[in-house]
Amino acid sequence: MDIRRNDYVARVASATPAQMIVINYEILLDFIAAARENAGTDQNSFITNIKKAQTALENLMDSLDMGYEISRELMPIYIYCNKLLMQAYFSKDTQALEEVSILIAELLAGWNKAEQQDSESPPVMEQTRRIFAGLTYRKDGLEEYIPEDSGKDYQV
Repeated sequence: MDIRRNDYVARVASATPAQMIVINYEILLDFIAAARENAGTDQNSFITNIKKAQTALENLMDSLDMGYEISRELMPIYIYCNKLLMQAYFSKDTQALEEVSILIAELLAGWNKAEQQDSESPPVMEQTRRIFAGLTYRKDGLEEYIPEDSGKDYQV
């Protein structure tokens, strides 16, 4: 997850509201994938990643505006996904994680289409700088950063 963290930070800095939802879905899927990878080997990481997935799901729930019908339709799906995450947490059931992944991936596909149509919206964070590939200095040396999506508002 740490490898993609820099990419998420860069994307959030210039994201529209719809892109923020897409990013949240991607983060949720990443935590579920990490939990599934650790299911039989590292129980601490398994539990930690499920908790982080639940936090991402809570962020999606909090972002719903219940004045819209789509939000009223999404809430029961999110509640069901949370129930599955809790089932996986207590019973170490990776099948429940698979079901959540499928549901969230389908929702993500829909949000990706909506996000493409919403490309005219201003970014959530204003006055942010463009992200460029390059090196950053750290106490222990240099760190190279190359954005994953270098074709969108990045210069490499």
